[in-house]
Amino acid sequence: MFAQVIHAEPMVDHGSAIAPYIQLAAILRARIADGTYAPGSRMPSAEGLAQEYEIAVNTARKALKLLTDEGIAVMSPGRGTYVRAADLGQRSRPWPPVVKPCAPGPSMLSACAR
Repeated sequence: MFAQVIHAEPMVDHGSAIAPYIQLAAILRARIADGTYAPGSRMPSAEGLAQEYEIAVNTARKALKLLTDEGIAVMSPGRGTYVRAADLGQRSRPWPPVVKPCAPGPSMLSACAR
């Protein structure tokens, strides 16, 4: 006799026409929206997501990359992926600010003064 496993949380449907990484990204967006992952909090690793949702690690990485491309999350190499803080999404200037070095030469003062 086989026991039936019932998942209380949404799972990736491997038989769906929708790519697994897109399904996972939708699940993660819902978790962010319902507060499971609060702004500024660290999200599970690709390896953790792969194990939890029974998908390949590269599929989980692709879902996290999609969220970063959408501006929902921020990847920090060696540290993990974090939910973007609410105020960062509303910035009108890039962060961190881009600092252009002054060019050496006679016009250096005018270039640096701008």
